[in-house]
Amino acid sequence: MFVKHLLEASARGHRAMLARLAPEAYSLPHAHDDIEHIYVLDGEFHDGERMLSAGDYCVRAPGVVHTASSEHGALTLVLYVPDNGTRDA
Repeated sequence: MFVKHLLEASARGHRAMLARLAPEAYSLPHAHDDIEHIYVLDGEFHDGERMLSAGDYCVRAPGVVHTASSEHGALTLVLYVPDNGTRDA
C-alpha cells in the first residue's frame, strides 16, 4: 500500500491522503480514533464489510475495527476528521 499525505495535522486535526492498494494488498484488522471517510477513485476496495467500486463512498465511526483489501488494486481518497462528540461529521 502506498500513501501520499495531502494534509497532515491541520489546526483542527483533519488529515487527508491518497492510498493506492496494489493488487492483492490487505491490512490487518485495525481501528482509528477519528471518523474515517473513504472515497474510491479507481478500482475496487473491500473494507471488511462491503465491496466498494470507483465512485463509492463510505464513512466509519471511530473505534470500529476493520480491514482494507483489494483483489485487483484501488486508488482511494481517505479523510480523517476528529470525533467532536457529535454525529454530524
